[in-house]
Amino acid sequence: MVIIDGTVAKTKSRRVIDLCDTAKAWLATCAKFTGHIADPVNFRKRWDALLRAARFGTPGRETQKEKAAGITLERWPKNALRHTAASYHYALTQDAVRVSAMLGNSPDVLHRHYRGLVSRQDAERFFALGSSEDTAGKIVAMKQAVNE
Repeated sequence: MVIIDGTVAKTKSRRVIDLCDTAKAWLATCAKFTGHIADPVNFRKRWDALLRAARFGTPGRETQKEKAAGITLERWPKNALRHTAASYHYALTQDAVRVSAMLGNSPDVLHRHYRGLVSRQDAERFFALGSSEDTAGKIVAMKQAVNE
């Protein structure tokens, strides 16, 4: 379970969220039983480095090394992780009440913004990431990506 304090939540409301097995497996790469998952002092620097490793950043601000490698940065979509979680959870479960509670929204908001964006089949594949042989070795822990 994860507790999101209202001071950091987008909707400013405290929420308790049960994690699916896939999320638990991914978080095991930086396991801690209490406290922050990532060092809050260095989080922004490490997050930006992780996004950069995935080729996200400010388009046109590529380094000389990136330009030489033919890398073009893409802008990271606002609230991408939140929207991904909402869309895929709803497609998988069709449980508007539970997913709305996870987001701190109403079922009406959920239906307006997230219904029909993802198929159930794609949601099943999404939540299986990291648990199949075809994704083995493709998942890189944040610590590894930013310390190379």
